[in-house]
Amino acid sequence: MPRKRPLLPRPRPPPHKIWTSTECSKYFLCLEGEVFDFRCSTGLLFDVHGQICDFKLNVDNCDITSETITPASSLNKPKCSKNQQPCRDGTCLPQYYFCDGSVDCIDGSDERHCDPNHDPNPALPCNQSTCVLPNCFCSSDGTQIPGNLLPSETPQMITLTFDGAINSDNWELFDTMLFNHWKNPNGCSIRATFFVNHGLNNYYHTQKLWNQGHEIAVHSITHRAQRNGGPIMPP
Repeated sequence: MPRKRPLLPRPRPPPHKIWTSTECSKYFLCLEGEVFDFRCSTGLLFDVHGQICDFKLNVDNCDITSETITPASSLNKPKCSKNQQPCRDGTCLPQYYFCDGSVDCIDGSDERHCDPNHDPNPALPCNQSTCVLPNCFCSSDGTQIPGNLLPSETPQMITLTFDGAINSDNWELFDTMLFNHWKNPNGCSIRATFFVNHGLNNYYHTQKLWNQGHEIAVHSITHRAQRNGGPIMPP
């Protein structure tokens, strides 16, 4: 009688390999108290840590289904050299890494508690003695209108910008539904600025938008923020 081989349990894949590409490309945003679901472009997955849609090769956290609450960085216990701030674990990083939208501390503490009272890189307060019309105007609460105009008398200027690749996933919206359907009050066509990244971009459609009068700007090749070096400073 041949010996029977014992039945072994089927190897269970790691949690981040169980989810399908369709599930990993879906994400949710909470806007003004409502939850909206979105989906990354074809071939991209949602990176929970980076909070962007990225190539499959770069995404390895599909098993994360809830946000981990990370303590704030140790801003109240400075132990680093000048122009640096400590992460929660004590690692010192350049100050401009904090509250810049990219996670640099291992524990993510550099992007926590970035309200105006804790942001280490806040905008300078408006100086009403030097900020004067027609070149500058200070509004103490953000609602005051220059010249004491009424809201109904104030022109509304809207700037449209789009970030990411131009391809079949969004071309119908741009080509037929948005810019060819709506007009400005003076009858002129609506135009926008597109910050285009190289990955998955259709350059034929990009050229067509430029021919129609839209502004084309460069985002990046990989759609990732700058990770090395400091910010670009004016001369």
